[in-house]
Amino acid sequence: MFHQLLSVALLSLLLDSTTAAPKPKPAPACSWDTPNVKCTCPANTFYSSSTTWATIGANARDVRAITDNFLDTAWLGSVPVAQSGNGRVAGATRGFEQDGVVFSERLVDYRTQNDGSFVQKYDQLDAPITYNLSTGAVTYAGEWDTLSVKAAGPRSTQVTWSIYACFGAESPFAAFHESAINNATAILRKAGKIHGYDVAPHSKSYEDPH
Repeated sequence: MFHQLLSVALLSLLLDSTTAAPKPKPAPACSWDTPNVKCTCPANTFYSSSTTWATIGANARDVRAITDNFLDTAWLGSVPVAQSGNGRVAGATRGFEQDGVVFSERLVDYRTQNDGSFVQKYDQLDAPITYNLSTGAVTYAGEWDTLSVKAAGPRSTQVTWSIYACFGAESPFAAFHESAINNATAILRKAGKIHGYDVAPHSKSYEDPH
């Protein structure tokens, strides 16, 4: 009898251990609340992220003068087709045309320091949108960007530009950010503002197409 009771008890424990295993929680939907973690993107898109670092051999105030205005995009190498608001006040918007579709971004946060340092955060305003490219339709369902410009000395400024996004194709973020930082450095050099050493932009990117 004792052996029978023991067998029943062991079987019950075994069943409990195999049926009560908790299910893994799905990753949260991508948003400003999910920095530095893999998050869930909408259908037809996948998670991608990129961070670009560089050092510009100029005073941070001079770097800020050509890069901190959200609506003044000459250093990016592109011109908005639409814009609204104040480029140094949260709520400003800008729109760029891509293959006949206007892609809009919104300034979410802008903060400065007396030494010329600043942080600018912006995101996609009109997510999701779809581009009809020669390779097929591509959906862009959100991006979250942070541009940090930090004084590292009177002749040195550190730039960190990070993004995570939900995109339906291979992301161009690293190449775009590196090109823009090189443009900013060239503008400052032409203006005679480079007095220190530059460290060329370099990036680390991640994509999860599954």
